[in-house]
Amino acid sequence: MAAIIVLDDEKKVRDCISNLLEVLGYSVKRVEKGEEVLKIAELVPSYDVAIFDINNYVGMGALETITWLKEHNIKVRVIVSSSDTEHPAMAHPDQYGFAGALKKPFTVASLQKAVETALAA
Repeated sequence: MAAIIVLDDEKKVRDCISNLLEVLGYSVKRVEKGEEVLKIAELVPSYDVAIFDINNYVGMGALETITWLKEHNIKVRVIVSSSDTEHPAMAHPDQYGFAGALKKPFTVASLQKAVETALAA
C-alpha cells in the first residue's frame, strides 16, 4: 500500500482528497501547510507520493514546499493540484519539479490516474 501526503489549506478539500485516497487503499498523511511537511522532512522519503495544493493561504504552498525539499535533497514524487488552470505549474508541472498536475475539481478516476502515473515515474 502506497503512502501519500496531502497538503491543502482547505480542510474540506484536504479531507475529501484524503478520504478518496483511503477508499482507494492508500495510507494518507494530511497537512494544512508546507511548514508541516518540513517538520516531518526526515520522514518524507518514506512517502511514495505527495499531492500539494499550489495556493496556500495559511502557509507554504506547493512551489515553496517542493523548492525546500529539493534544496535539502529530499526526494518524493509530488503532484501539484489547483483549480487555477492558468498557473504555469499546472500547464508544465515537470518544469517546476512536479510529477504531474491534478486539476480541481477532479474525478476519482483522474485522482487515481494521477497517483498511479506518479508512482510509475
